[in-house]
Amino acid sequence: MLKILVAEDDVSTNKLLCAILKINGYEAIPAFNGEAALDIIDHQHIDLLLCDVMMPKMNGTDFLQLMKGDKKLAHIPVIMLTALGDKHLISQYLLDGANDYIVKPFDLEEVYARVSVQLREHIKGSSTTENIYQVKNIKINP
Repeated sequence: MLKILVAEDDVSTNKLLCAILKINGYEAIPAFNGEAALDIIDHQHIDLLLCDVMMPKMNGTDFLQLMKGDKKLAHIPVIMLTALGDKHLISQYLLDGANDYIVKPFDLEEVYARVSVQLREHIKGSSTTENIYQVKNIKINP
């Protein structure tokens, strides 16, 4: 089961996002501030991060820069959640390494679609010839 970390300080929004992800077959892990999210990433394998921009203890922008600057974490797709519709800021998130963004208030079907696309691309990009096993004339690509 793919694991998605939901770093969102608003409890009701976090619960809603986790619920929609769980309904769609993902394991959703809640974090309510940047430090808690960092602790989870340090101790668990995460396949995708939904990250609020305005969080306490470490905002989403700083968290994104920290992740993308770490070779062990840089491969994890990040979708930024923002209440700010400022196109300049959104462009900056993308330039700083975010894979996508969602502006609040959001549509739940759009959240699911954007998460699915990022995970599909992440999984497709992670399959390399190093993961292909061959025994005689049979090749297995997990």
